[in-house]
Amino acid sequence: MATYDDIKARVQTAADGLAVAGGSFPAARVALGSAGTVTWAGDDYDTGRAWGASPFEVLVEGLADWWDNDVDSPATIKAKVNELIAAYTQLVTDYDGGTVPTTAPPVLPIP
Repeated sequence: MATYDDIKARVQTAADGLAVAGGSFPAARVALGSAGTVTWAGDDYDTGRAWGASPFEVLVEGLADWWDNDVDSPATIKAKVNELIAAYTQLVTDYDGGTVPTTAPPVLPIP
């Protein structure tokens, strides 16, 4: 699932960046499973805990599925906005070209 991989990568990058830049969130880095070992308060912690069969992984996978597939998901809303933009652009083109009636498609509401 591409969206799952994208969400996972962005969350992991954010955790890694916080742990490296400020050193203030190493626990997040450990929990999410950055590659290797994280030293925190003088102790070494092996990583790789949350990205395999964990509640966090299931949560991210569910979020990715909702993002991609549900009617009111951001992906659906984005597609509808792009549909509106395309119809508007066609209306402008028809107006400028004197095309009557317009060839712009009707835009239906989100069910």
